Amino acid sequence: MKGDRITFMEAQDLEVVILGECGWHTKAIAQRTKLTNAQVQYRLGKALVRRLDYRNGLSQNSRVIADWWRKSAGPSIKRDLTAKWRNPKHEKKTKTKRVAKLS
Repeated sequence: MKGDRITFMEAQDLEVVILGECGWHTKAIAQRTKLTNAQVQYRLGKALVRRLDYRNGLSQNSRVIADWWRKSAGPSIKRDLTAKWRNPKHEKKTKTKRVAKLS
């Protein structure tokens, strides 16, 4: 593919864009797609992918995932956390040292 233009019609190029839009780091995308870091960054730049928008919750993908997570896993997480808050035996007990009073 040396010298070919990036048209995003190749599966590998599309995978780079999708993973980038999901907030993946360059190194992780490069390892998965067997591209170099520079090749990944080039493709993300050409596709105008802004990973920071995903990480800050500003992209459409991040909102869709957050909404899905809130609807599917939210109730069970809330139930588990509420049970832990109400039941103090789950809390880690720490010993306090007694300090002698100076008279």
